[in-house]
Amino acid sequence: MKTKEQHQIRPVFRVLLFFILLFVIGKVGLLLFGVYAHTQRDNIGEAIVRHHLKSASPSIIFVSFSRLEPSNGFLQRFEDSGVLVRKPSQGIFHRNPNDDGWSDYYIDNSTGQKGQRLDIGDISWAGPFKARVEVWYPGHSKEFAIARTLRGWIITHTERGIIH
Repeated sequence: MKTKEQHQIRPVFRVLLFFILLFVIGKVGLLLFGVYAHTQRDNIGEAIVRHHLKSASPSIIFVSFSRLEPSNGFLQRFEDSGVLVRKPSQGIFHRNPNDDGWSDYYIDNSTGQKGQRLDIGDISWAGPFKARVEVWYPGHSKEFAIARTLRGWIITHTERGIIH
């Protein structure tokens, strides 16, 4: 026969087990979202670069993610665009010392062409299908609101950011 104390321990054990399982499931969920977020970074970056290419029409652009160089796989996504998309290390940065930053540019090491820098900042997630990203250009920044659709990531809104 079970004593009265043994009956009282069992509900406490169940509650404790419930919270342990809840904690483990939460950690697994965060881990899975982290993996998802990391794999979507290049997709979001591609949408932002393609949006920039439509509006600015540069012949060459130097792209980074929070000042880190993109992968070669990311750069290969733009081979069909007619625009050279490069890593910043593939160019030389030039700053006009008498200017406020608007005329800063890069010179491509292999072609000698003048190009613009685009630094895609950290992604602020608003759920698995919406996010905001700040993108730094020479002299200013923009904040992009983006959403994932059946066709991929699209820009839903842009705001002019800091002018520096």
